[in-house]
Amino acid sequence: MSNEPINSKINIVIRSLGALFIILGIIFAFITSTTPIVTQILPIFYFISVLLALSGFLALISRIEH
Repeated sequence: MSNEPINSKINIVIRSLGALFIILGIIFAFITSTTPIVTQILPIFYFISVLLALSGFLALISRIEH
């Protein structure tokens, strides 16, 4: 029994989620930079956007093997 089709589907789902997280991180950073908010909490929003983009990048380069 081969799990090749299941593993390839899982890899496709993980990579699409990674691309989605990168896009969300970029959009979140853009909205943060164009919205006038208090400067004390600005780094927190940028940190969240960097975490989203970084986790998306890690999901793009990962590969699930069983």
